[in-house]
Amino acid sequence: RQPFVTLDHQDDPLVVRAREYSTIAWRVSRAVAPIVAARGDAAAIEAVETIEWFSSRIAAKIYRAVCGQADGIAVDADVQTDYDGSAKAALAGIDESRAAWRTLMEVGKATADGVPARAVIALEELETAIRARFPRADAFVRPGFDEPAVAAGAAATLPPWARRPPPGAT
Repeated sequence: RQPFVTLDHQDDPLVVRAREYSTIAWRVSRAVAPIVAARGDAAAIEAVETIEWFSSRIAAKIYRAVCGQADGIAVDADVQTDYDGSAKAALAGIDESRAAWRTLMEVGKATADGVPARAVIALEELETAIRARFPRADAFVRPGFDEPAVAAGAAATLPPWARRPPPGAT
C-alpha cells in the first residue's frame, strides 16, 4: 500500500481555482481536438493545441508561485524571486489561453454563457488574483525572453537574480 502524499498549499484558494480551470480546459481541449481536426480549420486547431498545452502549466506555475511565496524568504527589493517568475509565467499562459478560447468562440460562435466564455471568465479571475497576490510579477525579467539582446548572444549586464528595469524604462 502506497502512503498518501499531501502537497503543501494544495487547498490554497488560488491553487484550487487554477486546478479547476486546468481540469476543465484539458477535458474540453481533448474532446474538441478531433472535431476541429476533422474540419481542418487551422486557427481552431492551433487554439485547441494552445489551450491543452497551457492547461496544466498555468496550474503548475501558480502552485509553484504560491509555495515559493509561502516559504516566506525575505528578499531585497532589487532581487527577483522565483515565485514572481512563476507568477509571470502563469500570466503569460493565461494571456495565450484567453486568446485561444476567444478564437474558438469566433470559430464556433459560442454563446456568452458557453464553456469558452466561462473559461475566459475563469482566466480573468485567475489573472486578477495573481496580480493582487504577486504585485511584482510583471516586473520580473525572464533572461532570454524579456531581454532579446541577451537571447541573441549579448552578454547580460546583471546577474539573473537582479531585478532589471522593464523594457523601455531606461
